[in-house]
Amino acid sequence: MKKILLINPYNPKSDHIQPPLGLGYLATAVRKNGIDVSFYDANLFKTDASQLGKVIKKEKPDFVGFQFYTMNFDYVKHGLETVKKSNPNIITLVGGPHPSALPKETMVDLGKNLDFAFCGEAEIGLPKLLKIIDEGGAGLKDVPGLIYRKGEEIVVNPPIFFENLDQFDFPAWDLLQPETYPESQHGAFFLLPQ
Repeated sequence: MKKILLINPYNPKSDHIQPPLGLGYLATAVRKNGIDVSFYDANLFKTDASQLGKVIKKEKPDFVGFQFYTMNFDYVKHGLETVKKSNPNIITLVGGPHPSALPKETMVDLGKNLDFAFCGEAEIGLPKLLKIIDEGGAGLKDVPGLIYRKGEEIVVNPPIFFENLDQFDFPAWDLLQPETYPESQHGAFFLLPQ
């Protein structure tokens, strides 16, 4: 069975440490399609991009995907380098707001260490891409939101944006482990039972 490792990048300037729900939804979608998923929150563990090789060695993934906000550009770029140095056969992916806003630029700026990216929502496209790669690679044009290279050209398939998130199963809580995160992020308010 193929395996994907989903990584939430570390940002030392952020005090926003909470489970990345987007990666949790992706993990659930991928699992439903028969692919093994693991998750690593580098932000929670304060893991520098150069240290990701240890995670790769332990998890032994076939694919590695990074959640990508613009503020994490340097981390993602160095993380991709670390992944490819650890094992050049690992297929790398990014998704999130940055590639959604700048699809072609993302492929150019991250260079040869990035194999694929997604713009828009990837809950449908990612499982489809992993299946296509597993079966030989034909049909990339049919993967919604996929950004990829075709020779010298960068192709951006039309993305999907969902209005109804209730159509998806719950995030993979067993991977995210919300109980391991700090409580009351940003002074959240809550009511005590009366």
